[in-house]
Amino acid sequence: MGSVFWWRGKWCVEYLKEGKHIRKVVKDAKSRRAAKIYLRKIEEEIANNKYLGKEMLFEIWADKYQKWSEINKRSWKRDKLSLKYLKAFFKGKKLEEITPMLVESYKDERIKKVKGATVNRELACLKHMLNLAINEDLILKNPVKSVRFFREEEAQFRVLSSSEKEKLIMSSNDYVSVAITIALHTGMRRGEILNLTWKNIDFEKNYIRVERTKSGRPRIIPMNSAVKNTLLDMAKKNAHPEYVFWNKKWQNPIHDIKNGFRAACEKVGLGKLRFHDLRHTFASDLIMNGIDLVTVSQILGHSNISITAKRYSHPTPVHKVKAVESLVCKPADVQDKNGQENFTDTRLTKNLIKAAN
Repeated sequence: MGSVFWWRGKWCVEYLKEGKHIRKVVKDAKSRRAAKIYLRKIEEEIANNKYLGKEMLFEIWADKYQKWSEINKRSWKRDKLSLKYLKAFFKGKKLEEITPMLVESYKDERIKKVKGATVNRELACLKHMLNLAINEDLILKNPVKSVRFFREEEAQFRVLSSSEKEKLIMSSNDYVSVAITIALHTGMRRGEILNLTWKNIDFEKNYIRVERTKSGRPRIIPMNSAVKNTLLDMAKKNAHPEYVFWNKKWQNPIHDIKNGFRAACEKVGLGKLRFHDLRHTFASDLIMNGIDLVTVSQILGHSNISITAKRYSHPTPVHKVKAVESLVCKPADVQDKNGQENFTDTRLTKNLIKAAN
């Protein structure tokens, strides 16, 4: 027999299910009577063996989760892709039949076809999906909780040199060249750039307001002369009053520049370059030019400065050599205790820079 009790300003219920004591807060229960009605309903479901988890098939709950994800998550497209493979494997299984060992079997099968990072994204989707199932009383515990994810290697970023940046821009078509220029001078993500509208750009105050960000919080990005002149030229050529990136031929906004960017990279010998490397190049250039991490973090839109330090503040080998060389006194400026000039042999530094390159 279950019971109703008051805890921290809320009505709660306690009941026995499959030999385990379950305690749960009753949402929206404003009286003991409402909590008792809720408890009676649960006890009836248990008595009649109609707990939804015993009947709910994985693919049915996956479809419900996908609809929820489309409404509540910006990464719903990633979830949709993950659910495609999860449903193919777990189809026909009831939620309560999914065990840690079954999830391990999924891991073993998927790792033969994709990288560990991809499997981890799919397991994360499965874990969240089953956590929601717990909230809905469909299952008691999450089997993914005891499954170890694959270890992921840190992403390898590339920092472009000045000549590489110039060649890449010159080898791109009009709108790809504009997107690359904006990325290298603002650190904006590809999606943020392609979703720009003219109302986001203030040519008088020289800033860009990014509305659709990864964090969901709008941010203001200063606009230098290179970006400003590029966008002014774009405005003269672009006949559309709203969208910055507009396809005149097909009369629709441009949301994908993968092919154009890949072609430009291959033309200048940067085949493995990713568009996100332009953001990393921007951040690294700022830091190597002496801009503080707080400023860089705010421009990039990071919620925590530690993210900026971890991802984007890795100096190049040449910059490391120059950093330690800055501690060496210049011959013309310093004398030793006896008044004699203290000359330093710079051949070591030259050799170090040569080796770093």
